[in-house]
Amino acid sequence: MRCLLCVEVNCLLHELLYSSSVYFILLYSTLLYSTLVQSTSFYSTLLYSTLVQSTSFYSTLLYSTLL
Repeated sequence: MRCLLCVEVNCLLHELLYSSSVYFILLYSTLLYSTLVQSTSFYSTLLYSTLVQSTSFYSTLLYSTLL
């Protein structure tokens, strides 16, 4: 009887360990994805802003030079 109980507890522990590791992998991948999306969004916004400002600056410079 004791052996059967040990096997059952061992099986339960393995199951618990497996489910917690799957949970942590999912949590970590979600966190990584979220960070990646936020940083991509930040850099694309920064790039767009820089591009618009530089284009505006150069077009103003060109316009004033032509006048």
